Amino acid sequence: MYECLVRLAKQGKLNKKLLDRALSKGWITKEQEEEILRIVADNQETGEGVNHDRANNG
Repeated sequence: MYECLVRLAKQGKLNKKLLDRALSKGWITKEQEEEILRIVADNQETGEGVNHDRANNG
């Protein structure tokens, strides 16, 4: 599950709320959540994983 969530994070499809849910279900550890959140933050800073066309077209 961790690998799947990392992939989704790199695609810009995850947020803290979804990761908290995965944590509460025991799918990932707190440490894994923190690592994924770092990936999400890095992608937001660089713009990676963001579909700009979709964001601009509704």
